[in-house]
Amino acid sequence: MPGTWPIKLTQKANKADAIFLAHIIYDPYAELAAKRVYSQLEADFLCGHPYSLPKITPWFRGDAQLIAEGVSIDGGNSFLALRVLGSTQPGGATIQREREQHIATDEDEDNGGSMGLPSKRPPKYADIIDLTDDKEPDHGSSWLDIEDEPFIVLGKRRTIIDMWHERDTSTNRQNALKPGDDATLSTGEFYGSGKDTGKAHLYASLEMESQGILRDMWEALRYLQSLYPHHINPVEWFTFDNGFCSDIEPKLIRFNSINSTPSLSLSIKQWPYIDYDNFQLRGALVIRVTTEFKRIYIVEIQRRIKEKPHKLNILEEEPISGLCFILNDDADFENWLHDLLSEIRYKKGIFKKILGNCPGYAETFAHRKSKDDTVFCESVDKNAIKNMGLNL
Repeated sequence: MPGTWPIKLTQKANKADAIFLAHIIYDPYAELAAKRVYSQLEADFLCGHPYSLPKITPWFRGDAQLIAEGVSIDGGNSFLALRVLGSTQPGGATIQREREQHIATDEDEDNGGSMGLPSKRPPKYADIIDLTDDKEPDHGSSWLDIEDEPFIVLGKRRTIIDMWHERDTSTNRQNALKPGDDATLSTGEFYGSGKDTGKAHLYASLEMESQGILRDMWEALRYLQSLYPHHINPVEWFTFDNGFCSDIEPKLIRFNSINSTPSLSLSIKQWPYIDYDNFQLRGALVIRVTTEFKRIYIVEIQRRIKEKPHKLNILEEEPISGLCFILNDDADFENWLHDLLSEIRYKKGIFKKILGNCPGYAETFAHRKSKDDTVFCESVDKNAIKNMGLNL
């Protein structure tokens, strides 16, 4: 695809490393930074040094932010970072991430051509793993994925497009040791045999930093529009004052307060406020996704920020499901939206309680994280519009 950086991942390469691998291939600055680390390690090894302390420089240029864990030193004037927990990603061309999916077949069963490929070992038992760097993993041994703490991505994420190719492979080519036969695991390169040592593959999945559900939902839909321009065009937000707009910065529709009624509970009276003490009303984000055959509407409610249960000083948004719907007649949109935003106040944001009032078809959806998301809420948006008949 023109203007993209295509890379092809091996079977055991982790997809979270795609950006780094692409820069090594296409960005001379990143290639040199990686070669410097390798050359320092190689030089220390050839000189017989028992350890190496390589100087590691950034692998991309430009401003960046880091999340680091460490200790304060020098009377609080300095900070010693002991572990990097997150960072921003470099901007640049769209990365086209390719991988072959191997589909086992029964062809060539009798060709005797076993390659002794290592088998992936399911981490079914081990809370404690015997991991060593004193010896290398055996050729043909099993290997185990060991996931470290998720790495947090700050700010805007790099655009990545996945492409998968299927290739048939003979089942006879998978004649390796049975997974789980190895007592010890090593992260080194395969070397020799008979050491009873398997291969450990350590990796950290990418965890995105949420910008708030409303912002995440809007940005994810705009991202999907860029990926599927023939299926989605355009994505717009709506207010009664502005109508439908495709501006980058969306606006919210403010809820009205509820007139004081003795029969209503205090929690219902307070619900329309994002901050009741300061009389700050909640907002609703209303989005229209226009497709070739229909218009899909999504409504999200602004959440209060509260402290996470049993975790002091950790804040999170209150859980509220989103709403997606299509109308039998789009001319009914504004009247239905008026009724919806009025009635939902008395249901304290629970859309399931008013689904039957929609003059069309409506469904609620939850906001669950997915490790396959390129941007936050990507899978949430996909599932929401899939419920309305658009499968991306």
